[in-house]
Amino acid sequence: ASVTLAVNGTAVTPVVNKTAGVTSVRFTPSTLLPAGSIHTIQMIYADTASPAGRYTNNWKFTVENYATLGASHSVPRASVDTASSGFTVRVAQGKDAAGFPGADLPNNTRRAEDQLAGRLPDLTSGQPLPNYALPGPGPGGSYSFDLINWNQSGDAGNFQSGSTPPFPDELIPGVPGSDPDSPSNMDNIAAEVIAYLDLPAGLHRLGVNSDDGFRVTAAANPRDPAGAQLGMFEGGRGVADSVFSVLAAEAGIYPVRLIWYEGGGGAALEFFSVDIPTGQKILINDRNNSKGIRAYRSLAGPTRPFVSVSPLHNAVNVSGSAQ
Repeated sequence: ASVTLAVNGTAVTPVVNKTAGVTSVRFTPSTLLPAGSIHTIQMIYADTASPAGRYTNNWKFTVENYATLGASHSVPRASVDTASSGFTVRVAQGKDAAGFPGADLPNNTRRAEDQLAGRLPDLTSGQPLPNYALPGPGPGGSYSFDLINWNQSGDAGNFQSGSTPPFPDELIPGVPGSDPDSPSNMDNIAAEVIAYLDLPAGLHRLGVNSDDGFRVTAAANPRDPAGAQLGMFEGGRGVADSVFSVLAAEAGIYPVRLIWYEGGGGAALEFFSVDIPTGQKILINDRNNSKGIRAYRSLAGPTRPFVSVSPLHNAVNVSGSAQ
């Protein structure tokens, strides 16, 4: 009875509990707070001293910038091949000594996109750098995976052989490739991971554990360069998590595209969700976990077309030979 709470200047009724001498005050808004919005809190409480002390606390917080997905980002359920469980993966690998300008390729999204598209240039000859990754058995040299839990050697990240249940890491597909100068080359990699995620309406927490960087987007055609960005880490790092929120305005199947890249050193990738009430991390498409998000590899028919242009609008320092 001695606790009052106001949110954005309006009094609200909090839930107050006291356990082992610690009082917790909780309030849940009736609607989701808008992404990037700023809010103020005032909590006033009194103690049981004589005379009673009265305390006022004021603070503010900013809601994280979560993405909102709607009908324009989804595909009809009937258009999805629901028998194609998992992910479709393409991999590209440069030479161990890539010469761009150093031995390792730069750790950024632009390099990964150019490498996957076959337009990453050899700065000496001007010709595209060859792709030395071994092609997979699927269309366009693709691979199929039930889960994305990769590491180039041993176990790393959140899901390992010793996890409960165990999730032994899988090797990065197509690597080492056919690099003529270094048959054991494990560097200068880029990968594209595509899946059609079955999302209930509401807020979802997704995560990527990577070494090095990544970018996740969503669009009706997963390769649409104008897709909504869901999460990103730009640059190099050791194995680490990036967790981000996504609001599905309505239940549906949402195509996503995960771009991952590695320059030198370690290489690892996990794609997972986080159960918001418990904080449990669950690999996307873990069909043995009732809380897991299901993923499908492909559509039953063709994907929607899109148009992209290059150079991009307002691009600077564009080569005269750009097309």
